[in-house]
Amino acid sequence: VPATEELRNSLSVLETNAQNVGVGLGSAQSAMQNFVVVSGELDSSLEATSNLLQAGFTESNLQQAVENLAGAYLSFPDTLKIESLADSLQETLATGEATGQFGELLDRLGVGAENFTAQLALIPDEVDRQNYALNTLAHEGLADTYKSWTQNNQALVESRNSSYEFQMAMAELAETVQPFLTMIVELGTQVLDFFNSLPPGVQATIGVVLLLIAAISPMAGIISAVAGAVGAAGLAMSTW
Repeated sequence: VPATEELRNSLSVLETNAQNVGVGLGSAQSAMQNFVVVSGELDSSLEATSNLLQAGFTESNLQQAVENLAGAYLSFPDTLKIESLADSLQETLATGEATGQFGELLDRLGVGAENFTAQLALIPDEVDRQNYALNTLAHEGLADTYKSWTQNNQALVESRNSSYEFQMAMAELAETVQPFLTMIVELGTQVLDFFNSLPPGVQATIGVVLLLIAAISPMAGIISAVAGAVGAAGLAMSTW
């Protein structure tokens, strides 16, 4: 449960972001999984997917955004990061000015951040802005780069998909187990509160009894084992 707490917190944030923009959780998790397969980084993929949701991408164009940004990451893996690309794309669409690593990507592709900004200023509608950005990236072959990479690295894709599904299964198991652990902790707290409310003399007596039990238990086990062995030996001798 503690090992998956950070992951489950991140997934809850992702679920909230998806609900806020009317995107199904399955679509959001699928987008995140595609990012994980490319980058091998779950935290970065969660952040990138959340950024795209906050940018207003919906089920109609979320996968397109994932494929284009994943293709950008694969084209420039040493300098561009998926979460930074998604964050700067969100900021670009919000402010109308190409910025951050998304602006750097446009310059590297030869599109030019300034040229993109000038064209974006002519598009007032939010959805049309999103489509313009995605079409620009797709025109530069980034979506094709992503698709070619997945086809040429099927063993790696399968391995990372399996790892991702295992982590999700562990998170789901932890979600199931956590209420029972909470009950145990609450029960333990009640026992401790009861013990702490007892007079010091009673606490000391209980402590001595517990120590005696702890000391006697190993001896009792040894005696039981010896008695069992003696009984077995006696039974064997009686059959001679």
